[in-house]
Amino acid sequence: MKTYKYCPHCGNVQEFETIENCLLCNAKMVTTDIPYDFMEWTTNEEEVKNRIYKKYDVKYKKEYDPHALEKLAQPKEKEEYIPRCPTCQSPDVERLSTATKIVSTGFFGLGSKTIGKTYKCKNCGYYW
Repeated sequence: MKTYKYCPHCGNVQEFETIENCLLCNAKMVTTDIPYDFMEWTTNEEEVKNRIYKKYDVKYKKEYDPHALEKLAQPKEKEEYIPRCPTCQSPDVERLSTATKIVSTGFFGLGSKTIGKTYKCKNCGYYW
């Protein structure tokens, strides 16, 4: 059953079930138990809003981010991946260069620590 949602921050009321955040202020929307009725919403929108405000004690404020819709339309930036040492969880690691691997293999042969490894932890010295 479709229900209305309201924003506890700015008082915005939405009839869309798929919206999780307010389109005006980007705050988390709260789901009501008032069933959505298309005809009622299109003809008496203000009455529906007032009923929700009264029942849930919502204070309508015009405090919203005017750029919230633009922010929602922009793709979210991916967080930069930072490798961590699997032994000590330190982010202070270095990628082993091809030259380092060749030199190490030249000196130690098949006993080299760098064969098949990509990173070295600068904190604990672990290779992986």
